[in-house]
Amino acid sequence: MKYNQLSDEEELIAKTLVNAAVKVHKELGPGLLERVYEVCLAHELQKEDLEVKRQVSIPIQYDGIVFNEGLRLDLLIKRSGNLRDQSCGFSQSCLGSTSVESFEVNRP
Repeated sequence: MKYNQLSDEEELIAKTLVNAAVKVHKELGPGLLERVYEVCLAHELQKEDLEVKRQVSIPIQYDGIVFNEGLRLDLLIKRSGNLRDQSCGFSQSCLGSTSVESFEVNRP
């Protein structure tokens, strides 16, 4: 699998995300519901001047049809005041693994 190099802006968002996640986990400890960590993480990221949206649906297109139930991001993170529509999505699976993806958000 080939990966694209992150831009400086994406790298900064990713570092801020990881630092905030560590802070929240150290403060709250293990064993709480995922939504508790999610809301606290969103709060920490907003304190760092990042724009955060929670539980964002990302539609998929299949066989010429758009399905709004396609994907769901726990957090959609964007630098406040950024003129480009470049965002980072964060999701956590039920197994506890995390992924950070960078993508262009296509808006009508």
